[in-house]
Amino acid sequence: MLNRLFQHRTQKNALSPNSVDYDILEKKLEDPCATPMYLPLDFLKSITRNFSKEQELGRGGFGVVYKGILRDRKTIAVKKFSEVHLDDDRFQNEVTYLIGLKHENIVQLLGYCAESRWEAVQVGEKYVMAEIRHRLICFEYLNNKSLDEYISAESCGLEWHKRFEIIRRICFGLHYLHKECNIVHLDLTPQNILLDDNMLPKIADFGMSRLFGQQQSRVITQNRLGTLGYMAPEYIDNGLISFKSDIFSLGVIIIELLIGSRDYRQSSEASFEHFIENKWRNRFEKTSKYTPFEIYSQQVHTCTAIGLRCVDSDPNKRPSAWDIIEMLNAIESENRRSGVNGGPLVDEAVSNSFFSNGKGSGQGNSNGAEQLSTSFANLKEKIMQLAASCEPISGGGCTGFFSSCNGVLLFYGYASTPAKRALMEDFYDTQIDSVDGVTVQMFGVYDGHGGAIAAEYVKEHLFSNLIKHPEFITDTKAAISETYNHTDSEFLKADSLQAPMAGSTAVTAIIVGDRLLVANVGDSRAIICKGGQAIAVSRDHKPDQTDERQRIEDAGGFVMWDGTWRVGGLVPVSRAFGNKLLKQYVLADPEVKEEVLDSSHEFLILASHGLWDVVTNEEAVEMVKPIQDAESAAKRLLQEAYKRETSENTTVIIVRFR
Repeated sequence: MLNRLFQHRTQKNALSPNSVDYDILEKKLEDPCATPMYLPLDFLKSITRNFSKEQELGRGGFGVVYKGILRDRKTIAVKKFSEVHLDDDRFQNEVTYLIGLKHENIVQLLGYCAESRWEAVQVGEKYVMAEIRHRLICFEYLNNKSLDEYISAESCGLEWHKRFEIIRRICFGLHYLHKECNIVHLDLTPQNILLDDNMLPKIADFGMSRLFGQQQSRVITQNRLGTLGYMAPEYIDNGLISFKSDIFSLGVIIIELLIGSRDYRQSSEASFEHFIENKWRNRFEKTSKYTPFEIYSQQVHTCTAIGLRCVDSDPNKRPSAWDIIEMLNAIESENRRSGVNGGPLVDEAVSNSFFSNGKGSGQGNSNGAEQLSTSFANLKEKIMQLAASCEPISGGGCTGFFSSCNGVLLFYGYASTPAKRALMEDFYDTQIDSVDGVTVQMFGVYDGHGGAIAAEYVKEHLFSNLIKHPEFITDTKAAISETYNHTDSEFLKADSLQAPMAGSTAVTAIIVGDRLLVANVGDSRAIICKGGQAIAVSRDHKPDQTDERQRIEDAGGFVMWDGTWRVGGLVPVSRAFGNKLLKQYVLADPEVKEEVLDSSHEFLILASHGLWDVVTNEEAVEMVKPIQDAESAAKRLLQEAYKRETSENTTVIIVRFR
């Protein structure tokens, strides 16, 4: 599976990524059943004429999409992320999710490229050597571009039956994402819906998507990014993400398809429904070659009702994608049974299913859902104005006495922020429990990659699994090691239908009586202040470390430089939970260190690598020393990391022993 996916070999197998035969690559790209694979940068340059202006299909904030032409004249799309504003997390997010998706209404991923090269770059009148990161994604070429180009213009030829089918097919794609993959798209817009030769839609751009656990239906994030006007109000106001976030975006798209523009203003004389009905009736009557309005009247009215219901401010009142599919299918079935003879705009059952207030008749000034006090355009404007900055999550407490530290309370504090990233993948946990009459205190920081699902799973299960271990008190070190591996195995089983590259680092501190045991996998780190000095009690697990690299290569894997050292060209740590496709190389086997606490131990810092990327161990300890309140100390480190422009989620736990 790994060889098919990455098309890489280790040096022992004597085949480097750049020596892969281009004919083989092209044959694989032409195979609709082939697994997405790694594509060398030189190959992508050759099929796009070195990313020439003539091959451009479009450009946006992420970068540029080029047309790639293979030798048999087949065309693929090559998305080249901007080197200036490169977002590695968005790139990895999109690759990770698209690899596992297979649906006719989801754009098909063909391959990807992640390479870094030293190149001469002009700065003023001089040239300097700089390391340039190249990130590219290849997917199927869709000749009709995006839905955005067809919404407004009446001359585009996108008549009602096409619009209706586009709405229905988008719902099929959303239902697949929500129910079969547990993915929230989070940026569903007309620009991110591509159209094939038959004008059938395919959902694209998964750079901001979120992956839920199997029992999870919503999550709260501290960072709100997306396309204003399509973001659900509960997401903007409170950071609440659910499947209904996508439904709100769908509702906006449906209404835009109905209106045919983005500048609708509702007058006091006409309801929204009347506006839509009159618009389409007038459009059909302009030319006799189109089917009369009455034939599609039920579809138009029902889609109006659905669109309004989807943008309800209460997410619980929005229908699911499957609810919408059933409603649209019911209208089609009714038309077939009646011979498509027109009839009332919508029957009573349809009306009541969408209009809880019973105002679905289109009479007076009712909008058919809740009374519209503002126009649709004003609604979007209001939503756009709701965007607000978000404060870090923080808190703290004390966990009680432990005997060997002179009865001093153990205080802890935590702080967590997504920093400048679009997605929050960090989790943390603080627990106190009693096992066999012994007080146990547990603290953990979990840094997810490829989505938050692995980090969240570890947070929910690691400590509960640990205290159930039969030898937790008698052989704590072995119990921790076995529990890390057991939790990893259970996650991989539970995650069988989820993203194959979701993973998480972990650093945990377990205090049993006067014993401190620190365990970690990955590059989240633990530092203790002892006698005023910063002492590392964990080791970052990086792929370029001699012992880690040797272990990976002995197992048949490889490590490559790509802005940072990565296992298989993808994972920047050599140990982690999850990472199913690279599991034989990326282990969840922790290193565990033990110390006996005494009066020389002052405090412990646990943090994700967002802090350690920009703050040294010694600097962190010096910043915390004068701050007695643990929560304030954790927030101080977060502020410093942000000030130094960390690009990663950052989570910090401070535990004060005295």
